[in-house]
Amino acid sequence: MTYHRLLYLLGNTAPLYISTLSSLAIYYSKPQVLIKVGNAEDIGSVETQDLLFTTRGATAGLILVEWNIQADNPGSAALWDCHARVGGATGTKLTTAECPPVVLIKDVLLLV
Repeated sequence: MTYHRLLYLLGNTAPLYISTLSSLAIYYSKPQVLIKVGNAEDIGSVETQDLLFTTRGATAGLILVEWNIQADNPGSAALWDCHARVGGATGTKLTTAECPPVVLIKDVLLLV
């Protein structure tokens, strides 16, 4: 999802953005973006407030938020009370009980 300049996005409209493996083809070798704000070298106004960017399930290679825009005036390109969370909460399918065990073999971290 790409947002362009001159945008005011409040959490009471769409407070939660969730990425799941079924919604994006996520691969660590080919990262995908959930929320993209502007394009390279964009200048403008994008103000977001009260949003949560999160994941559900395995999402290796996911970029939650890619911020490309530069403010045209001080404070006109900003995130207020916006949070990014990757797993660890109920409903994310990445709580301690749901995650695969992690083992260390010869200084290499592996997921079993």
